[in-house]
Amino acid sequence: MNYPRFESEFLESLSFAFRKRRKAMRHHGSGANLSKVYEWVDDERMERLEIIVDCFEARLRLHAWPDRQVWLDARFLTKKRQAWRWSCDGRLPGNRAMPDVIAALEATLALLPRMDAGRTKEFDAVWARLIARGPKAV
Repeated sequence: MNYPRFESEFLESLSFAFRKRRKAMRHHGSGANLSKVYEWVDDERMERLEIIVDCFEARLRLHAWPDRQVWLDARFLTKKRQAWRWSCDGRLPGNRAMPDVIAALEATLALLPRMDAGRTKEFDAVWARLIARGPKAV
């Protein structure tokens, strides 16, 4: 499979770490995909990495930008409604190794099959040590 190349060293290293573990992630469900998306920010084209892993009725998404900003989203959809949803965003400090990020993604995938709306905070525990979150407006 051909994977996109990234200009950003951070995105390229995250992509490389994902490619090394993609086959293992696919065993959690029906697919694990990586894509490169461009978006316009202040009249400049910026690349973004997107990882989407489908785990039966659940979906896990990770978006990453060159400035090390990440957004994660996990949700479980039934035919009639969304049963639960969790999301998290922040910045990966420069000292974080990409295999650690992919290991956290895999740990999140392992939680998906038995997750319910009352337990989504368990995802926070997986990512708390990796993602720096700044002050939030109240």
